[in-house]
Amino acid sequence: MSLTLRALCIGAAILVASSHGHAAPAPRTSRAFAPTSGPAYYAIVVADLDASIRWYERFMGMRRISRASGRAEIVCLTNDVMMVELIHFADRASTDTLLLDQRALGLTKAGVWVDSATFTATKSKLEEQGATFVGREFVDTQIRARSFIVKDNAGTLIQFFTTVR
Repeated sequence: MSLTLRALCIGAAILVASSHGHAAPAPRTSRAFAPTSGPAYYAIVVADLDASIRWYERFMGMRRISRASGRAEIVCLTNDVMMVELIHFADRASTDTLLLDQRALGLTKAGVWVDSATFTATKSKLEEQGATFVGREFVDTQIRARSFIVKDNAGTLIQFFTTVR
């Protein structure tokens, strides 16, 4: 199983387990990838940002941790079990260099939190194997994380996070 597919499977297992209230099964690990070390993560493109924020706050007990505006308005919320990134394009025809053509409503990317050593090893292995990176590694000070994004062969975006102290 490829490294990015394994990461996506782990993230999906955590997301499904989180949504059903069950613990995720312990994933198999390889030398280049270890179990997650933080909350499950996913991003959703939404039609009504304010209504979506209210829904996640009310029904999932989430709190807002960041808000940014640019080509899209992005709000991150967490409840310490999972983190959701709500993305709203005011102009549905606009082009966003990060999300490329993934402006359809719904799930647009998945991600996993890993420890710092795993983050570095995973990024190096993906670079060595010629994976397609979307943008560069970046630091988000609002959520205290370093991150990078890769695109799999089907165009799915997979984001890796590690905590910045």
